Amino acid sequence: MPVDYQDIKQQIQQVASQSGQQQQAIRDRLVTARGLLAQYASELDFLRQRVEAAARQFGLRVACPLREPLDFAADPPGQHARPVVLAADGSQVNPSRHDEVLFGLINVGLFRMAPGEPPAEAVAGHLFSDDELYPAQGGLISEDLVALKRDLKERTFLLQKAGLEQGPVLALVDGPLLYRKPRDVSGAHADQEVEKAFGEFLAVTEEMAARRIAMAGYVDRPGADLLVRLLELADVPPAELAQADRHRPLRRVSDAALLSGVLGPGQRSAVFALESSDARVFSEHTRPHFFYLNVGAGKPYLARVEIPAWVANDPDVTGAIHAVLLEQCRVLGRRAYPYALLRAHEIAVVSYEEKRQIAEMIAHELSKYGVVPEGPSNKQGGKEALTGRSKYNG
Repeated sequence: MPVDYQDIKQQIQQVASQSGQQQQAIRDRLVTARGLLAQYASELDFLRQRVEAAARQFGLRVACPLREPLDFAADPPGQHARPVVLAADGSQVNPSRHDEVLFGLINVGLFRMAPGEPPAEAVAGHLFSDDELYPAQGGLISEDLVALKRDLKERTFLLQKAGLEQGPVLALVDGPLLYRKPRDVSGAHADQEVEKAFGEFLAVTEEMAARRIAMAGYVDRPGADLLVRLLELADVPPAELAQADRHRPLRRVSDAALLSGVLGPGQRSAVFALESSDARVFSEHTRPHFFYLNVGAGKPYLARVEIPAWVANDPDVTGAIHAVLLEQCRVLGRRAYPYALLRAHEIAVVSYEEKRQIAEMIAHELSKYGVVPEGPSNKQGGKEALTGRSKYNG
């Protein structure tokens, strides 16, 4: 049955009306947030005390200031190191019991850019074994665990390729550096598998730091309120600190909105430590830190850049990352985004036709050993007949 457009139209009108009222409320809160930013900009000791007293008690995700004022804005350095840029991105085929052949696949694309050299690309794939598909505690591997293994494969591939370079290396990934370990692994209940993969993830992160391979995670159009949450903590009356986790007067104000009036084109914000229960799993020198970067040429367009602690404590490396990311974003003009990451994504994507061909290859090999796949489920077969889907976006 087709969509009832008349019914949907009425709902759209209602949602739009409510959104208009909400936007005005958010604008009012933004004005308040900017006042608090100016008020507490240089109160770094007080702010760190608040984070220690309240944020850790409640396990909040919040920014923790280091050395620079909250309203700090830095231009890119005039001169900086020219590292080799290695960008990695991954895609995955999540195993599904509805498919003709049940399999899981990770595909990682890597794009290399070096001063004075032509760009180069590489790809690395991993097909899950039967034991990986069915962890020891039973059930099919979860999508959370597949995603963790994909992130691990990205970093392992970066570490491998960075080891071949002679000079400084900037290793870029799309999204946060911090992997938020799933609390519940649906289906598989494979807590041991998650712990094992996450331990390997941390080990690769440590090895990157030991070799001084500078990593950066680029978060496009961030919606986080880490700095805003810090301002809320700062403004809680001392007698109400016990309820600080419920103090949300600036709800729905984002850091990007707050800093859009602070950062000029090409400028970065102060560098902050990320305070959260997940971040504390990392070692002192690999703990995630971050800054915001205005990559917009006219209208502000802020990205969040995550870096490990050792990079945050090295102004020269931080400055090089600042400058290189701006150069990368300018390649794409108005659609500012790191060019190397975009190319890595193009390499990594698994098309629907590629997925189908891999399934046929697996089925062919299985037949040599007398194993006949069951074929797609009735549900999946019916969907494919109706949609004629032509691409798989892993």
